[in-house]
Amino acid sequence: MKYDAKKVLRNLKEKMIEEQIKTISADLDSSNNLTIAVALKVQCDESVQKVKKFLEDEDPKVKVESIKVLLNLGENVDEKIVTEIIENTKLPFEIRTAALKIFVMHFKDSLPLLKKMAESTYSKMNSVAISLMGKFPCDEVWKSLETVILNDSFPSETIQSALKSASNTCRERKELEEMAIKYVNYPSKSLKITALRVLMSVESQNVEGIIEEFLEGKDRNLKLSVVPFVEEYPSKNNVEVLLESLEDDDEEMMEKSLKVLGRLKTKDERIRNGLFDHTVGVRIQSLKALVSSGDSGLEELMLSAVTMSAL
Repeated sequence: MKYDAKKVLRNLKEKMIEEQIKTISADLDSSNNLTIAVALKVQCDESVQKVKKFLEDEDPKVKVESIKVLLNLGENVDEKIVTEIIENTKLPFEIRTAALKIFVMHFKDSLPLLKKMAESTYSKMNSVAISLMGKFPCDEVWKSLETVILNDSFPSETIQSALKSASNTCRERKELEEMAIKYVNYPSKSLKITALRVLMSVESQNVEGIIEEFLEGKDRNLKLSVVPFVEEYPSKNNVEVLLESLEDDDEEMMEKSLKVLGRLKTKDERIRNGLFDHTVGVRIQSLKALVSSGDSGLEELMLSAVTMSAL
């Protein structure tokens, strides 16, 4: 059979393009078909010029994606085009922050604008700006982060961003531990957890006790959040709290606790209780915990569990 070489190559090319479209569609996180198509046009001066024309498009999404494509191709883009998008308060938050991330990644001397956006009255915008400061050397951003962390009148999400950035780039700052401890007792649960994570990152001696305090508190959601931390800080008291939770009726707490107890290879009679009259998730974690601890009566227990399930 004689093959048409051009037809075979064309079919192969079409197949490759289809695969590229799938990959790029996922990477760009864009629903704009034009933007996706633009991203495929590489190594072609004529196509690059077409992409540049999209910088004048009325759709800000197309503008942002065109900027991204051009910069990834090593083309020059006037930074004013990007900063105008960032500073345009009429545009959606997602568009402005996408442009801000591009600006920080591709343009030199982006920190002044980042600091300016960090002072925005729009908490979501300043939170993103502050989180991006974690990519810069500590000496360049510490004063800005410190100002936010020390002022508890800021929205909790803004303070969280500042603490996270500080733990990324200013971990050696002695003041950071004291500042984080301040927010362990803050009303916001997510800020409490962020503060605890910062203390873990700076290897604070206070971590073990704080985990114990949260585990023994009345806030169920807070308890659930810190259960996984016991694996890294398995004090006698913290492990005992997890074992005591196996005698309650909170299935989610039991499952999370059993997962940690299994990783710690903890041996305790109470772990066996999870095999009976509980959700599948609890029973599975109970079995795993018993296996990891090398429980001598495991075979008999498994037989009993199967018998009970059949009744």
